[in-house]
Amino acid sequence: MWPDFLKFKKSLGYAWKGCQCMWKENNFRIQSCVAVLVLIQALVFNITAVEMMLVILCIGMVLSMEMVNTALERLCDYVQPNYDPRIGQIKDLSAGAVLLISTFSALLGLCIFVPYWSAWWQSGTLW
Repeated sequence: MWPDFLKFKKSLGYAWKGCQCMWKENNFRIQSCVAVLVLIQALVFNITAVEMMLVILCIGMVLSMEMVNTALERLCDYVQPNYDPRIGQIKDLSAGAVLLISTFSALLGLCIFVPYWSAWWQSGTLW
């Protein structure tokens, strides 16, 4: 059986709408700006291919987790519009997952970039 490319194209359209919807979220915009700054540093310092793959993987995980967190929060708000401590705990757990992946990504980023920053600082040159 051949794949239905029209269905796939339609699915991509829905996914693109989801990405556009996320751009309205403040945290997602901030995380995206940080990602751009990190990628600029990666290019300036000419990090290795493996380091670049790890940076891209971390960026993808953080932004994806933020999307899942936002979707879960919106679902919770839809299911229970009034305050419910159980819903609050679900939202806290989801936000905690974003915090956790962001923290470990930042630590990995430090492991990658500190040697480059140190070498740059010790060289005394601007670039």
